[in-house]
Amino acid sequence: MNYSKIASWRIKCSTYSLPTLDILNRNYPSLLNGFNTCFFCHTTVETNLHLWTCPAVISKLIPIFIKHHDILRIIISTNSNSHSALFADAIKYCEVFNWTTNPPNTIDDAPHLHCLLLNFVPTELLSPFKAANIGKQLIKKNLFQFLLDLHHDIYNTIWKERSSLWKEKKQSLNITKASFKNFKRSKHRRDHHQNQRRPNQQNFSPTNHGYNNPFNDSRRAIDNSILWIYLTSSNFLHNLPWLSSLKIDLSSFSSYNVNLDLFYF
Repeated sequence: MNYSKIASWRIKCSTYSLPTLDILNRNYPSLLNGFNTCFFCHTTVETNLHLWTCPAVISKLIPIFIKHHDILRIIISTNSNSHSALFADAIKYCEVFNWTTNPPNTIDDAPHLHCLLLNFVPTELLSPFKAANIGKQLIKKNLFQFLLDLHHDIYNTIWKERSSLWKEKKQSLNITKASFKNFKRSKHRRDHHQNQRRPNQQNFSPTNHGYNNPFNDSRRAIDNSILWIYLTSSNFLHNLPWLSSLKIDLSSFSSYNVNLDLFYF
């Protein structure tokens, strides 16, 4: 897979900006004819939040995490000079993986899993490495590749399948790429016509139309919820964990801990 493609997907996961049906309905209301149901559970409106809380999605994640739990055990055993008895339990009972034996009723029951699905690195994932007395540089080298492979499998199993189902739905609704382009053109003409009719209206703003993600808002209001966009655009900050530059309470997403030194997209 093209690295930029999966990197883009990972960023959209962590910023809640995947093109789920709730966003598409807001941006193209007349194209979808009100269709907004999750492709996996067929009962709930598909949103960025629901995608990782859907029971059907969680069940699809189980074999992926069982597979990568075994891979993690091999990585740690290969890179540790300590006796396996010192770190075996840390791997076995790591909360990032042991939820598979007792799947949660809601994602709130597995905060470390939720953290990982949003492409943050939970500190719980570092416990087996530390128990095996593996150095920080070696942790980074192995952990980043491990996470890339894990998210690659999640992408192929969840999002790629979801995209295939969405493609089939678009065909049944007679929606093509041209449909989205034509919708944008017609909307632009309507907005332009309305602007000409009310040039003195001060409160009119194109950002009042469609969907504005709070993490990717194009308005230049510098506050803590979107400041990270500008901070990470500065080259002199690229070697720093951008999360440390923010004063934002991540507990609003879930009750997980984030390791700033290993934070990545």
